[in-house]
Amino acid sequence: MKDTAPGMRCGVCRRIPTFSNRVARDTRLLQAVINLPAHERDTPMLRALESRLALLLQSQPAHPDRQVLLAKLQLRLGDHRAAGRSVRRALRARPDYPQALRLRATLPVPEL
Repeated sequence: MKDTAPGMRCGVCRRIPTFSNRVARDTRLLQAVINLPAHERDTPMLRALESRLALLLQSQPAHPDRQVLLAKLQLRLGDHRAAGRSVRRALRARPDYPQALRLRATLPVPEL
């Protein structure tokens, strides 16, 4: 996973993480971004965060807190199916995780 801002060439600059990487790794920042009032211009940024967080969770899947944040982000983007999958992954990692159980209760029931 590329961890530096595009166009950065110097040694110090290459170690500066992009904004989306930093937010994806810091659960407090991610929660703050998710809680911001919705605006249509935010969609590309939210999609970038979703992508970064999903990549991070591929290598660290046993983090139910991040799985729940990914689900909340996916809900914010209107992707209920992806949010349901993220909640299920959170509950696989920790079946009694309260935030995942609460979020699962608010998800629409999938059509058969």
